[in-house]
Amino acid sequence: MEICDSWLENISQTYNLTYTRYADDLTFSSKVDFSAEIMAQIYKVLEDFDFLINQNKTQILGPKDKKIITGISISSGCAKLPRITKRRWKQEFYLLKKYGLMQHKQNIKKELSINVSCLQGRLSFWKMVEPDNKFIADAYKTLNTVISDLAK
Repeated sequence: MEICDSWLENISQTYNLTYTRYADDLTFSSKVDFSAEIMAQIYKVLEDFDFLINQNKTQILGPKDKKIITGISISSGCAKLPRITKRRWKQEFYLLKKYGLMQHKQNIKKELSINVSCLQGRLSFWKMVEPDNKFIADAYKTLNTVISDLAK
């Protein structure tokens, strides 16, 4: 992938694009619209290096579109979790605090859908993206209480 990255970086520099990659997620950003010529060159490089392009995951977004890349919203100009993700996770921690882990699992009838490691991972990811978010400290307290209760 390193050689392919070099080719993609060259295209990006030529057209004043910003190129970033996380694993197999490629992102090209620009302050101007992408021409068909630019897209053709990017696709050609990827095909030359035997990468398959998933057309269902390919997006070309305008300045007013929501931009969510690898689960992080960059629409506002700074990295944040999407609002829908925050709402879902806040609700999860609220119910966890209210009912405790075991009762919450019974209430949602999904034994495997929630576990301590998963919750720790969510909070760590959220803290990485939004280190100053006030909700995270309270959620960690809730999680630590759950862990303490499980240890008893």
